[in-house]
Amino acid sequence: MRCCTATFETFEEIGISTDLASIVFSDEADILLGSDDPDLEYNRLIRPGKSRLGLLYLAHAGSPVLDLRIIALTLLSALDRGRALQRVAHLVRQSGGQDHLARLALRADPLAAAPPPGASEMIASANYWR
Repeated sequence: MRCCTATFETFEEIGISTDLASIVFSDEADILLGSDDPDLEYNRLIRPGKSRLGLLYLAHAGSPVLDLRIIALTLLSALDRGRALQRVAHLVRQSGGQDHLARLALRADPLAAAPPPGASEMIASANYWR
């Protein structure tokens, strides 16, 4: 039997795509369920947090250790979401994330509408991104 070796620059190249936001907002459908305007609610409740978690990840991009930790947390989330969220919050703090971002990662508080990163105003229309 012959073995081949390959190198991959990212986990996406081998079919693994996850991030901290995917763990924290894995209940996205439940958050938006029953909303009169799910697009607007997504842009106000979910997108800002996802973007902030993504920016934190980008600040540490290229770290294979971080990528492996995120994969492990994704697997843990399937078994014990509460424990996974605690560890995500810990990872956010370790990575220099602000306390409010770590609290968001815990998902212990109700989600609050927030402006996107870098903006000072709340999104007022679902057509904002179009």
